[in-house]
Amino acid sequence: MRSVCFLLALGPAAALSLACGVQDAPTDESAAQAVEASTRFALAPGSERIKQHTGWPGDLAEIQKKSLDLKNAYWMARLSQLAYRGEAELKSELEAIGLATDAEHFRFFENTCTDTQAFYVSTAALSAPLATVDNPYRNASPDVAVLAFRGTERGNATDIKTDLLAWNRPNVLPAGNVHAGFHGALMSVWEKPSDARCSKSEPIGPFLRQHHVFDSRNARPTRKGAELYVTGHSLGGALATLALTKTAVEQCENEGGKSREEPCFRLFTPVSALITFGAPRTGDRSHGTLLADWMQDRTPIYRFVHGRDGVTNIPSAGWYHPGFDGDDEKTFKVHVGDNPLRMAVADHGAGGDGSLVGDHMLPGYLGVLQKLVTGK
Repeated sequence: MRSVCFLLALGPAAALSLACGVQDAPTDESAAQAVEASTRFALAPGSERIKQHTGWPGDLAEIQKKSLDLKNAYWMARLSQLAYRGEAELKSELEAIGLATDAEHFRFFENTCTDTQAFYVSTAALSAPLATVDNPYRNASPDVAVLAFRGTERGNATDIKTDLLAWNRPNVLPAGNVHAGFHGALMSVWEKPSDARCSKSEPIGPFLRQHHVFDSRNARPTRKGAELYVTGHSLGGALATLALTKTAVEQCENEGGKSREEPCFRLFTPVSALITFGAPRTGDRSHGTLLADWMQDRTPIYRFVHGRDGVTNIPSAGWYHPGFDGDDEKTFKVHVGDNPLRMAVADHGAGGDGSLVGDHMLPGYLGVLQKLVTGK
C-alpha cells in the first residue's frame, strides 16, 4: 500500500536534514541550480518515520509516479494566490489566464461574518498546464477542478482571531480533535450559515456533493465531475486540509460506520490531491495519523514549506500535520532553523528573505516553483 503524505521543502534543505543532516552551502551555483540542489522530497507514510526520497533533481518520472507533477504545484500556488482576490477581481484574473467564470465552471464561496472565502473553477482549459495525477478515482474526462481557500490577510482582525483560536474541538473523524478556529471558518462556508445575512453564496458541501461523488456500492463504481484538487496558502491550507477530512466522511457520517476498520468510503467526494503552501497544523496526533491512514491509496497530501516559514510550526505543543508523529515534528523543527544552505539559497535570490515571516509569503513559494518548472 502506497503512502500519500509528503513534506516538500522549498529553498532550504529542511526535509533533507531529517535524514542526512545539514549540508554544506553551495559555492558557485546559479540561482536556479542552488534551488534544485537544495530541494528534496521527504515521504511521511501514515504514522511511520519520515523516509528520504532522493528522486529529485534528475528523476522527475519517479516523483510523478508518486502523484506529484511540479506544474500542478505551480498552478495550485497561482490559484491559491488568486484566492486572496475579491470576486470581481478574481473573475477578471481567471479569465486573463484563459479560465471560464460562467456558472457552469465557477463558484465563489464567502461568509462575510467570518471573513472566509474560497472559489471553485472547473474547465478543460486547465488540462494543458495542469497535469493529472495517478489516482484510482481519476476520471476519463480531461476536465480538472480546483477548490482554493483564501489564507490570512495582513491586518485582518477576523483572520487573526481565527488563527489564534487554537483550543480543541471534537473532530469529525472518529478520533482526535481539530483547531476550533479553523473548523469554525470552514463550516461557515461548508454548510448554510444559521444567519442568512452572513452569506449569499451556495455552500461548498452541498455543491461538491452534487458535482463530485464516488459510490463504491455500485456494481461498477463510477465518479462524476472533473478531477478535484484542493489547495490553499497559510490559513487557506489549514481549511483545505479540514475540507479533505469533510469530503472523506460526511457522506456517511450518520451511518454508524466510522472506524479505522471501516473508513466510511462507501460514498464520498474523491479528491485527486491536497496541495498546501505554508499551512499551519490543523489537529492533534490522532487526527493527523487517522486522516493519513484513511487517505492511503486515495488522496496524496503534499505540504510545501518554503525556507524558515514559521507558520508551519504553529500551533506548537500538541498539534500536528497529517502523517507526522511527534518525533518527526521535533526533528523537522530542529532543522528548519538557521541553515547554511538555506542562507546561501536566499543570498542567490532563489529562496526566501531569510526570515520566518518573509519565507511565509506566497510569492516566495511561487518564485521557487517557477524556477523548478521552467529553469528560469
